[in-house]
Amino acid sequence: MASTHMLRQTIIVNEGDSPLAYKAREVTNPVMQYVSFFDNNFERKRKVEVWNGASGKNVEPLLRSIQSFRNISSEWGLNQGRQKKALFKQFLTAEPHMTYQRISDAHGNSVQDFEDSVDEFICKYSGENPKYQANMYLFDTSNHIRKPYNTEIGIHANRLKTLFMYHDMLPRNCSNVNNENDPGQIQKRKLVLFRSFPIDWQGDFIKSNK
Repeated sequence: MASTHMLRQTIIVNEGDSPLAYKAREVTNPVMQYVSFFDNNFERKRKVEVWNGASGKNVEPLLRSIQSFRNISSEWGLNQGRQKKALFKQFLTAEPHMTYQRISDAHGNSVQDFEDSVDEFICKYSGENPKYQANMYLFDTSNHIRKPYNTEIGIHANRLKTLFMYHDMLPRNCSNVNNENDPGQIQKRKLVLFRSFPIDWQGDFIKSNK
C-alpha cells in the first residue's frame, strides 16, 4: 500500500519569474465595479472584480478578469470585435485601461484584432513569452511543483487544473495542455500531478499498482 506521508512544499523555479505560480496570487482590496452593455436600448449590467495591474509579472488576477469577461461576453452574445473591446476595457482600472486603449488603438476592430490586442496586453505585464515561461514552470521535469504538506489531494489537484487552464490562456509559442479530448495532453497533466508527490510515495504507488 502506498505511504501517505508528504514532503513539505518545494517549488524550485523562481515564482517571481513566472506569469503563474502554485500559490495563488491574492488581490489586496479587490476593486468591484459594474460593467455594462447597451443592446437595443436595453442595458445589460453586472458587478465584477476588475484588474488594477498591481500583480507584477504574475498575471493570474488578470487572467481571472479575462475569463470573467469571456463568460459575460458569451452570455450577452457579443460577437463583434468592437463590442468586445468596449466591454473588456471596463474590466480594467485607470492605468491598465489607458495601456490597453493605446494597444487597442493600434489594432483593427475584427474579433481577431481584439484577440491580438489582448495577447499583446498580457505580454505588456508578464513579459514577451508568458506561455513558454509558464510551461517551463509547470512541466520542466527538473523544476516540478511539489504538493504542499498540509494541502488535501483534491485541493492540490484542483489547483493544478486551474493552472493548466490559465496556461492555455497565455499567448505565444507553446502548445496547449488542457484539451480533455487529447490523450497526450491528459497524460502530460497526470504526470505533473504524479511527480508533485514525494519520491518514496511515487515508488510505493508504482509497486502497489503492478
